[in-house]
Amino acid sequence: MTIGTNVTAYKSSCIGIMIDSTTYTGEIVKINKKSIVVKFNHILVKSGKKITHDADYTDTVKFNYWKTCSDGRILYRSEANLYGIITL
Repeated sequence: MTIGTNVTAYKSSCIGIMIDSTTYTGEIVKINKKSIVVKFNHILVKSGKKITHDADYTDTVKFNYWKTCSDGRILYRSEANLYGIITL
């Protein structure tokens, strides 16, 4: 993981049988010991399989270290999980 690495943040929710999901893409602009800062440049929102929003998106968000999985993946999540989770 280095500055400039492209990352994807993902969050979803289930409403009945439909899954609403949001995917943010951007790049890491700052790395700290227990957090990363990501500058987003795109957003994709889906309701089920239908794309409801696909546009440029500019925001900078801090993701805090959450945990390391048994398979070596490192998970970061945003404050109150508003922007979802990044897996590295």
